[in-house]
Amino acid sequence: MTQTSKQTIFSIIATLMFLAFFLAMPSNSHAMVPGLDRVISGIKANASSTKPVIQVKDIRVVSSSTKPVREVKDLSCVQEAVAEREASIMEAWTDFNTAMISALTKRSEALVDAWEMTNSKERATALKKLWATWKADSKKAHTDMKADRKAAWTDFKKTMKEECKESKLPKEDAEPKDASGAVTI
Repeated sequence: MTQTSKQTIFSIIATLMFLAFFLAMPSNSHAMVPGLDRVISGIKANASSTKPVIQVKDIRVVSSSTKPVREVKDLSCVQEAVAEREASIMEAWTDFNTAMISALTKRSEALVDAWEMTNSKERATALKKLWATWKADSKKAHTDMKADRKAAWTDFKKTMKEECKESKLPKEDAEPKDASGAVTI
């Protein structure tokens, strides 16, 4: 028996077991369908057809949040703190981009110069040196950007706590966990 025929047989068996499970459900059972927010009464087989029939008894609207909206004492203070944070983050990215463009320009010029060399030993030494320089420049740009971004968030949290008198940040405006700032070029 070939692998394809084994897979086909397995698929047929899995489908039949899936169908048998739903056809065997009692007619008075209720199932909540995630994402649809509907109560579906038991799935039954129609007498004139082999296709299952789904009966929707009622639709319930499920609230996405039961927590009340948190009040902020001084909206203008928070607004200024957010604007300052975002400006600092943009400045960090601008500095990062400037440093990376400078490093890439240096790398490009060094590569062209290295491949101009006719002596293979000198070329190999120049290539090794330029890649080490590129790695150091790139690493410094990344490190500086991450530090600047972290400082922007630290200053923001301090301003929120001390000046705006807000001890907790809303979950929606918290520092992103996935913002590593790592960029590979």
